[in-house]
Amino acid sequence: MKRNILFLFWLSCTAALFRCSSDEPTFVSGGSNTPPEIVALSATPPLIGRRQTTTLLVQAIDQDNDALRYAWSASAGVFLQGTDRKYALWQAPDALGRYECQVKVDDGTETAIGKIVVEVAPVAILQVSHDALDYSYTESERVLTLENKGAVDLHWQAEPVQPWLQANPSQGVLAAAEQRQVHITLSRAGLAAGEYTGIVGFRSDGGDRDVAVYLDVPITPTMLQIPAGNFTMGSQDGASDERPVHTIHLEAFWMDRYEVTNAQFADFLNQLHPTVVRHPAYTAVSKDGVTLIYLYPIYREGRNVGCPILYVDGRFEVERHEANTPARFVTWHGAFAFARFYGKRLPTEAEWEKAARGTNAALYPWGEAAPTRWYSNYDDRLGYLTRVGSYSPLGDSPYGCADMAGNVWEWCSSLYRPYPYQATDGREDAAAKGYRVLRGGAWDSPSINLRTSLRSFQDPLYQHPSFGFRCAK
Repeated sequence: MKRNILFLFWLSCTAALFRCSSDEPTFVSGGSNTPPEIVALSATPPLIGRRQTTTLLVQAIDQDNDALRYAWSASAGVFLQGTDRKYALWQAPDALGRYECQVKVDDGTETAIGKIVVEVAPVAILQVSHDALDYSYTESERVLTLENKGAVDLHWQAEPVQPWLQANPSQGVLAAAEQRQVHITLSRAGLAAGEYTGIVGFRSDGGDRDVAVYLDVPITPTMLQIPAGNFTMGSQDGASDERPVHTIHLEAFWMDRYEVTNAQFADFLNQLHPTVVRHPAYTAVSKDGVTLIYLYPIYREGRNVGCPILYVDGRFEVERHEANTPARFVTWHGAFAFARFYGKRLPTEAEWEKAARGTNAALYPWGEAAPTRWYSNYDDRLGYLTRVGSYSPLGDSPYGCADMAGNVWEWCSSLYRPYPYQATDGREDAAAKGYRVLRGGAWDSPSINLRTSLRSFQDPLYQHPSFGFRCAK
């Protein structure tokens, strides 16, 4: 019995050896190769116009998990990218017809071939006049031009994504080579200050297009009441011009919560219709022979730390991202004229100091704590100016005024004269000659300049990228 079993086992082994020596493929567990398999091949879109493009995509699997290589080719046209990837961008030739595109998928041993036909036919082609719309704060409407660059009728529809955007008309039909103007309007009603990007989608049977709309909403001017009463002015530990320390009584007054922004100052200039004189490095804007502001751009790493107000086609506009940063390169005369135009005035030096420090003679607007990046923009730490209110409420004064330390120096109405402060000694004469007071420090100032009692001064026509202001009344 045992001999019969051994004999049968010998016969089976001999038969196996004879089979392996034949011309048939050898299949060894773990050593055979399975060719790659193409499971999907697509062209998006499958129907295109002359010289238009389509995206070719192949999906292949390999049961052996071999690395796959791809090679695309076509009977005509050109590949713009991706001839060695699973996708490719193919551009049709300038002739109508049906064209075959081919892909070879190779696993290093065997190759699978896939073919797809793309039809080049008369189609509708949508062209939008702008890829993007950059609204400044001064604009509420832009006009786009839609054009059908194809050979058949184009059906289109505009779809604004945000509720503050509208398109008029919102849909239509364009014949070949026909154009249509579309008005994109925006509404700021109910929008808080900030940067907004909206999308208007143009959907059609000739290709989809999205148009981006940028919007920066200016902060609404806010004034805070500073109550009547006494406060301590000056500092015994400061510079000599901060002495003597003395007590001042002020009647109640109002102070701007924020520094005047570029958006507000540009609006003022557009209503004022001043004289504009261009120079090689800057543009001077004046009224009645007195310079109000210097349009003087200074760029650092793509940011304008100078004056971002532009004079374009007879109007004053503001560079993108700068609507809510404080106006700068403003002269004392420009700050004075702005305040008077809106029925306000510049704060006196005493009013400014009280609004900044309160009745407890605080060292900084926020109190006695040393300056940090949480309280103010100073010492050139950021390298640029920040939006008004960026450090509120941590950096606010006792009355809620923002940015009274850092960002920009602020013009006061007062002439620079020794203490004690006396409003009746001629220092509040707007027609008097002499240096005018600046307070608060700036984005490029050392921390010592942020003290509420520190005084600075300059010629009222001096131009500087750190000089701004806020109003009182």
